[in-house]
Formats: sequence, C-alpha cells, structure tokens
Amino acid sequence: MLKILIVDDETPIREWIHFCIQKSPVSYDVVGLASNGQEALEIFNEKLPDIVFTDIKMPLMDGMELLKKIKSQKPSTEIVILTCHSDFEYARQAVKFGAKEYILKTEINDRVIYDLLKKFEESIYATHKLRNEELNSMHLKMEAFMRNYILNKQSQANANITEDELRTYNIPVRDGFLFSMALKFPQNMLKDFTENFTIPKAEGIENIFGFTFDKDTFILMGNISGTPSTLLQINKTYEFALLLKKYNSCTIGLSNIYNGLKKMRTTIEEALKQLDFAFYTGEGTINRKSTSQDSSQVLLQMNDRIQGMMAEARQKGMDSIKENIIAWFSIAEEKGILSITDLKKLCLRILQFTLSQTGLNRDSVNYMQSVEEDIADIQLFGELKKYTVSKVEQLLNSMRQKESNYSYAVSKAVRYIRDHYAEAVSLTQVAEYVNLNTDYFCRRFKEETGNNFSNFLTKIRLEKARELLKTTNMKVYEIAECVGYENLSYFSTIFKKYYSVNPFDFRNGIED
Repeated sequence: MLKILIVDDETPIREWIHFCIQKSPVSYDVVGLASNGQEALEIFNEKLPDIVFTDIKMPLMDGMELLKKIKSQKPSTEIVILTCHSDFEYARQAVKFGAKEYILKTEINDRVIYDLLKKFEESIYATHKLRNEELNSMHLKMEAFMRNYILNKQSQANANITEDELRTYNIPVRDGFLFSMALKFPQNMLKDFTENFTIPKAEGIENIFGFTFDKDTFILMGNISGTPSTLLQINKTYEFALLLKKYNSCTIGLSNIYNGLKKMRTTIEEALKQLDFAFYTGEGTINRKSTSQDSSQVLLQMNDRIQGMMAEARQKGMDSIKENIIAWFSIAEEKGILSITDLKKLCLRILQFTLSQTGLNRDSVNYMQSVEEDIADIQLFGELKKYTVSKVEQLLNSMRQKESNYSYAVSKAVRYIRDHYAEAVSLTQVAEYVNLNTDYFCRRFKEETGNNFSNFLTKIRLEKARELLKTTNMKVYEIAECVGYENLSYFSTIFKKYYSVNPFDFRNGIED
C-alpha cells in the first residue's frame, strides 16, 4: 500500500485532500498531515512516504526547501506541488528540482487526486519491482561470495581481501575492529526474520550486514567504533545481541573482536562455534564462552572415563553403569566444550557397550540404528542426557527381568560368564562355580536361557567383538584375543557364521 504525506498550512486544504484520498476506490495509507515543512520533514524521516502533497509557501520551512531535503534523502519519492494562480512560477521551479506534478488548490477533487495517485502507483511499483530485482540479485551474489569465502580457507586472496572488493558485493564492513554473530532460529522462522529484518540502533555498532548461512542460521557482521578498549567493545556487542533478541526469537553465538579484514573469516567461524555451545546452555541464549581448555584433550579424557566405566562394569557387574553415566554427563556439562558430534558419538558408544553386556536377544544392528537416528535429532544437552540414561535403564531392566526368571544357579552362572568371557571358560568350571553336577547344570542352563552353554558363551564373545570392531581402532587379532579366541582364523570363521560377514569386512562396512 502506497504511503502518502499531506503538507499545507491551511487546515481545510489538508483535510480536503485527505477526504479525497479516502474516497478513492483503491486503499492508500495517509501517514501524516503536517502544517509546515519542518513538521513534514520529521514525519517523512520516520514514515518514508512514497508520495508527498505539499504547499509552497509555509512557515518555518517552505515547500521548496522541503522538496530539496526529501529528494536528497529519498530520490524516488513523488512530489505533488499544491499551488494558487499567483504561485505558478514557484510551481514551475519546483518541477525543475524534482516535483512530479503541480495542481491548483481550486481544482482539487477526488477524481483529480485519484488520477494522480493511479499514475504514481504504476510508476512507483514498476520502480520498486526493478529495484527489488536488483537488490535480490546483488544479495544472492553477496551470499554466494560469503559462503565461498568461508569454505575456501586456503585461498590467499581471502587473506588479502580489501574494502574495495567487498564494496563490489555491497558489503559495507570496513578494515577496523570487527565482530560476527551467528543467529539460529526455530524451524521455519529464519524466512520471517530475513524478510522483515531491521537492524537495531546500538552505540558504536556500524556497517552491519548479514547473509543466510544455512537453512536455520543467519550471520551478521559489523564494525565497532568509538573505543579501543576490548572490554567496552565486548560490552557493546553484547548489548547489540540483547537488542536483537528483544525483537527476534533466536539463539546467538557471539565472536570475539578482531582488528582487520584478514580476520573476517575467523570471526564467522568463532560465532558459529559459539552457537554450538547453545547445545549446553539451551535455546534463546547468547553464547560467548571463553575457555582455555583444549577440546581434543577433553575428548580424550571423556573417552578414558568411558573406558574406566566399562572396565568397572565388567568387573563388578552392570549395576554400576547408571551412576557412572550420570557422573560422566555431569563432567561433560561442566567442561561444556565438546562438539555436539563428538558427544553424541560417545553416547552411542555407551549404549553399544550396555547392549552387548546385557546379552539381550534382540537385533543389535537395527536397535543401534534406531538409537543413532534418535540421537541425531536431539538438539539439547539435557535431552541427550535424559535419552541416554533412559535407554541404559531400559536395557538394564530388560536384563533384570529376563534374569529374574532364571534360577539362582543359572543367574549366577550367566553373571560369571559375562565377567569372564575373555578367559578359557568351560562348562565344568562354571558348573563347579554354582555347585551343580555338570550334566544337571547343562540341562538347566539350556532350559532357562534357550541356549546351550557353548552357544551362550560364543554369543557374548561375538557381541563384544562387534562392539570393539565398531568403536575402537584395535587390530582384528587383538580383538580376537580380547574376547577369548587365540586363533584369528577360527575367530573369523565363527564371526562370519553368526553375522554373514567376516570381521574385516564388517569393520570396513562400519567405516564407510
């Protein structure tokens, strides 16, 4: 809808033009009625109308001066001069300075006004369409340039980027103190943001521009002026982030401040990395986490803790695993610097181990595939913790429910086999351990577990071997020894019999 401003020092003239516009069969938005040029300019700066009807002779600021100021600020604005017979010469001068039309006040009626507006409407919309097409084309080129700039890390040209090169893509950022923000939006909200984006005013923040990074993330970049103090610069960018959050539902990652265009990519990468910390802090937060810890070292530490957790579970039984997992998550949350991908991989390793140790009769490949899909969709640390702990509990409960149907002797034997599967465990040895005759124990064990002793032991060993093939870099012969097989060839034959693929191909398939 076209926006119109009416300016005349005579109230009846202003109201008559307003009335004529309202009678038009097409709807127009009259954004203000002003009695002088100064008042009109204030309204113009706030509303930016498309069309201005203005008298020439007015107090404080006349129509000619108003015309010049409007055309200097928004040249596309259409100006209609309101004139009397005695002011024709002024009207003709106004046309030279950019007025589109002039009309006699005595000849103003709804038909004249509508014909003028209709003519302006066609011209303005055609201009807007052309301008929008130009802007869209330029914006697409700018976004393509920025994405290539971020991805092409090895390019020397990127390191030596200049203000002149950036100007060719309509990028206003200058060679000075700069920062970036990564804004993540809820599903389908980014489009609304980009279409209605208004940069909030913040002291010392200038030359802001933005581009869509992916389907739900938007990058903003700008300069900081007014102070060389790092602390004050950080405060300014944080206050700017608060203003953005005030009007938009988003999560923000905020980079440090750097000096020079050569650091432009660094600020973007930092902002995106900071956005990842929202996995721990939650949606709708502003993230600028400083840490002296090396995330790769933390990853090794958390992996070692899983190794210790597994060793304790094998030695003392699976009852210890839940408390250890909860403690492990507490440490991970405290560190808060592991990448989401690494953290999810560690959780999958925990669940793979728990599944193999519980010895449940289920399709472990399909089960783990389903778990992996669930974990891939999780967006928050708290949800990942809740999901992993609940899955461990389900597996342990299923194991306990199954073992509750065993007699005391068979249940004790099952626990012994799980704890000593890597050793040379024999039927006679286990029967002696539970104080039963070997033949009697053999029959009871098969009746209650559905497997004879040898098959049960093999199943546990191979499930453990599968886990190690998938989650470690151990050599295949080392894994064979680790699960109780001294002969690699025999281990490979048994593995292929159970899983229809030898252990070498199984590992290659997992890694592909």
